[in-house]
Amino acid sequence: MIKFSDKVLEFATKAHADQKRKYSGLDYITHPIAVAEILVKDGRGVIIFDDCDIEMAKSIAYLHDVLEDTKVSEKELNDFLLETIGYELTVRIIMDAVKLVTKKKIGFDLFEYLDGIKTSVAALELKLADLKHNMSDLKDSKKMDYYKLIKYYLEH
Repeated sequence: MIKFSDKVLEFATKAHADQKRKYSGLDYITHPIAVAEILVKDGRGVIIFDDCDIEMAKSIAYLHDVLEDTKVSEKELNDFLLETIGYELTVRIIMDAVKLVTKKKIGFDLFEYLDGIKTSVAALELKLADLKHNMSDLKDSKKMDYYKLIKYYLEH
């Protein structure tokens, strides 16, 4: 049986095709996969209660940079999820989390962004897993300090 997160991973892999990680040079999709693993394994367990929640958490992680870093539109992503998953509530939870962690291209305000993330348990758990993975291969000490401050702000 194919799980919906497997189809979501295929979608994200295609969306991030030819993108590489800045510091490691690995295929970009390795980042969302690692974030999914962190979210499921090391997350605080707030959003994961059963197998369906694991599928949802993985899907959120796989898609977390799609709107920000690819040409996929919100509508395209939403339509794909509705067709793939079929449950509007699950799609809404995934879309809300992905949209909350997507930085605006115009008029970005860090604290508005972080406060928005704090309004959703799924987005908060996702962002903390994302930060953990980003910090794991970071070489830039200034960027590391920036990520540590963001992590602290989100946790308090």
